[in-house]
Amino acid sequence: MAIATSLNTEGDNIPLWFKVPETFMEINPDESVEDRIQRIATSAGRVVGSTPDWQAHAALAHEALIKNLAQIDATYAAIFTSRSETLPARLISALFTVIIRDAPEITGHTMATIAHGLREPGGRTETLLVDYPAGEACVHGEQHLIRWNNQEQTARQAQTIFRLPDDRRIAILGITSSCLDDWEDLVGLLDDICHTVTFTDPADTPTSIGGILDGGL
Repeated sequence: MAIATSLNTEGDNIPLWFKVPETFMEINPDESVEDRIQRIATSAGRVVGSTPDWQAHAALAHEALIKNLAQIDATYAAIFTSRSETLPARLISALFTVIIRDAPEITGHTMATIAHGLREPGGRTETLLVDYPAGEACVHGEQHLIRWNNQEQTARQAQTIFRLPDDRRIAILGITSSCLDDWEDLVGLLDDICHTVTFTDPADTPTSIGGILDGGL
């Protein structure tokens, strides 16, 4: 089951709707680190087959991903914990974010031009164009090191960039994780979410033949 999420609230004028799995746990920026770690551990404990050690590991892994959240100014952020498909005895952790950026320079440019600008020759990045129901998007992937609690680990990030209808802002939906063995599954999860993105309030969209006909009269 998926949870419908809207960013067009409280007068923010962000016409973006999407759906995330009900297992996602939205991050409250006002929550203390201690409370969040406890909440993550509790959430991880609901995963079938998880052990206390893996629950604690998942909570700390999420904190490593979350620590720079304030710097990227995410409009929406949620964490995801699940049982690994490749290593069933292990839990996987991932951070999902939505970032809205003012980008007046994109006006008049195609998504192909934007994608070209993201490519870094010789860098550990990958960029391609994908067609979604909401329109063409640029998918950008990279690998980097994250440091937390005097430890280093390799993390991968995939971002899907949509152009907002005003043609002056972009929405960046991203997923980040250090669980590299399950990376393909996590990218598939991001792709599933991107297929639900819409710039029109789903509540205003007719869902039946009668509704469609009524709307056209």
